Amino acid sequence: MSRPLVMLLQQAALAPNMMARMMRTLTQSSASPQHQLRNSWNPLLAAREYSTQNSAPFGPQVLQDTKAQWQALAGAGQVNPCHSKLHPAVVTGVVALPEGDVELSVQEAYTPRGTCFGCGPSHPDGLHLRSMRIKNGLEAVVQLDRKYVAFPGIVNGGIVGALIDCHANWAASVALMDRACLPKPPLTLTASTLTNFKAPTPPGVLLLVRSLVVSIKDSRQPGIVRASVEVETTIHLKPNEGEALGKVLVQSKSVHKRMGALRAL
Repeated sequence: MSRPLVMLLQQAALAPNMMARMMRTLTQSSASPQHQLRNSWNPLLAAREYSTQNSAPFGPQVLQDTKAQWQALAGAGQVNPCHSKLHPAVVTGVVALPEGDVELSVQEAYTPRGTCFGCGPSHPDGLHLRSMRIKNGLEAVVQLDRKYVAFPGIVNGGIVGALIDCHANWAASVALMDRACLPKPPLTLTASTLTNFKAPTPPGVLLLVRSLVVSIKDSRQPGIVRASVEVETTIHLKPNEGEALGKVLVQSKSVHKRMGALRAL
């Protein structure tokens, strides 16, 4: 019996009720398409998945395994292409940021050929949203052109909605990448959005778009594990350096579901 599995069983012995719940998680994980592709069961991956669902750390062995996975990806040159100091591989000390590296947006780093109107770097006439990592989410500074005005001084609500949809969806995808130690963010799609337009969004001024991850849940069907991520997004007038967040123009709550593939556009 492998040492990691022995450690899992020892910890489960200290919490009898945990054992049954853990085994249900591990059994369902072993039936997933990802497991079938690997053709082997990894107890550490399953244990970390169980730990995440129950919002509690499982033990030092799982944390060590997470660090080892980032190390393996770093050795293959597949970690932190956005050069962010907030990437978990940097936070845990697996990789260091060379001096002088310029941080890229997650769109430029992971989908440089993307043609989404809202966030695709290669769209010829899109909004070119550039989302940067912050603690527990993403942040972007945008300035909307006057050609998107619906009424004098008011940007069309659909354009504002496109910003929110793209930014929140990227926040969800990056959160899932970090949780699962993936080389790229997985494909996620917006399942629902509730938006409150608190004030008109003006054109030609700097706006701050901020998305924060509220929760990650795994909805289960027989043989399928599909994560859903709840995100809160706000759009503010961009404050000056050192000032508090500016006036809130838009508030949104959205849910985004993982579709399975890694982003490869």
